[in-house]
Amino acid sequence: MGLTYNGKVSMTMDIFEELIREGIPHDRITLAAVLLACNYRRFVDEAIQIFSSMEKDFGVKPGEEHHVYVVELLSRAVHEDPRVIEIVAEKIMEREPRTPLPYLVLARAYEMMG
Repeated sequence: MGLTYNGKVSMTMDIFEELIREGIPHDRITLAAVLLACNYRRFVDEAIQIFSSMEKDFGVKPGEEHHVYVVELLSRAVHEDPRVIEIVAEKIMEREPRTPLPYLVLARAYEMMG
């Protein structure tokens, strides 16, 4: 988290990829740091992929902090193109039909749009 908070987002992502290559397990904090890095850089696709694979690939159930970072990222995307949020929400619903995330994102997006 420290790297990301100190503006070293690229280094955070590089370390994450290296951990994957080396087969080193991830925990809640590592995945939160990576989602925060995605948030800072507006890496929507990467964040959705990581969030959607947390439980299956890393054995980590998404917690509140993970949801918050993804919702913030997707809410920012609304300002650039409101249709993006609906497309992303649909993709999340397809991949993770039982997660409340797309509904939270849509509610936040519509609130921000007025």
